[in-house]
Amino acid sequence: MIDWPNVTATLVAALLGGWVATKIAKSQIQAMTQAEREKMRKETGLELMEAIDSFMHIAYRDQDEQSRFERQRLRRRILSLTALTLPDSFQSVQQHLDGIERWWRHKQGEFTGSPPAGMGYTATSSFFEALKTNLLVEIFDQRIQFSRDTGNP
Repeated sequence: MIDWPNVTATLVAALLGGWVATKIAKSQIQAMTQAEREKMRKETGLELMEAIDSFMHIAYRDQDEQSRFERQRLRRRILSLTALTLPDSFQSVQQHLDGIERWWRHKQGEFTGSPPAGMGYTATSSFFEALKTNLLVEIFDQRIQFSRDTGNP
């Protein structure tokens, strides 16, 4: 004879165990996915900082063909990485990089009149320092201010 209360209890216990295991697995998958997303976001943030530093290194060198191509390559890279890491800053970064390109064209003699304002090395350095500060806060939860003082440590 079948012990129906025992069979029912076993099936209910298996059902509850399966339900609990599913919830735990779902939570673990979500935690792993979130951790991977954060890891990728931080890696992308580091790549953006490196691209900015590389851009600043070559942006105001003498204009030769290789420097121009490298500046354009880094410009595209900065825009792509900004879109991924700091989408709210994309518009201002694009406008500033466009201004730097206009500054170079003016320096080459393609435009007449005064050069675009706020696109020189100091202004660009300040702009990117602010962007990197924002990046450190948003992505890395670090609050760092760049020192403007070049005097005593």
